[in-house]
Amino acid sequence: MGTESIITTISRLNYCYYSAYALLPTSGVLTGSLGFATDRLVLYRWSGTVWENITIFIASGVLANIPVAATLPEGSLYYATDAFVLYQIQAGIWQPITGATVSTLAVSDDLRNSNNTERSNLATSYTKIKEILLNANLAACRIKFDMYATAGKTGRAKIYKNGVAIGAEQSNGTGAYVTYSEDFTGFVSGDLIQIYGYVFFGDSATEYVYIRNMRFYYKKVITALSGDTLSAPLDVATDPTISVTNQDP
Repeated sequence: MGTESIITTISRLNYCYYSAYALLPTSGVLTGSLGFATDRLVLYRWSGTVWENITIFIASGVLANIPVAATLPEGSLYYATDAFVLYQIQAGIWQPITGATVSTLAVSDDLRNSNNTERSNLATSYTKIKEILLNANLAACRIKFDMYATAGKTGRAKIYKNGVAIGAEQSNGTGAYVTYSEDFTGFVSGDLIQIYGYVFFGDSATEYVYIRNMRFYYKKVITALSGDTLSAPLDVATDPTISVTNQDP
């Protein structure tokens, strides 16, 4: 038979306390016991005389809600979500240790994506003519397109998103291409950006509306630097072109 080890005594019994820091006991506590301060989100160990932290406070939220530094362990961290700055307790006070640079996309006349193929239809009510599938989020952009109708007739067109009109109605009865431009925000990956059109008072057998050069214009800009909001965005030279899929009907 093998040798068996038998525990006959337990020399010490420690406890783990769970409460607000002010309620953690300071008498009759065995050295090595643990205490979790629910109001500080910090784990402590009883040294025999004081509660010593073995973790730090880490949290995030708006800057106005940053907790009082004096109540928390040295080195604790807080990320201010509205200021985009990470703070750390150093020598008993909160100190910013990062200055976030915040960038986004803004409308511009910088061409990023094109769906140039000329398309037409004979419809006499709004019908989809061109379409782009967004493969990434697009916070802001300018959309331009060219449109005209059969001579003597008036072509009309609107920009749509996922089958719902979001643009102003554009009208052209000149018999020649006219370029239209509108600015939009809040597009997300998977959105279908479309152009619908038709011939106003047209004859669906002979009269067409034509659309071409569906194009997206935008640029990358910096709106905050070192935790400070800029009074005017800074242009970034990096090409921010996102991927799209052209999928005209």
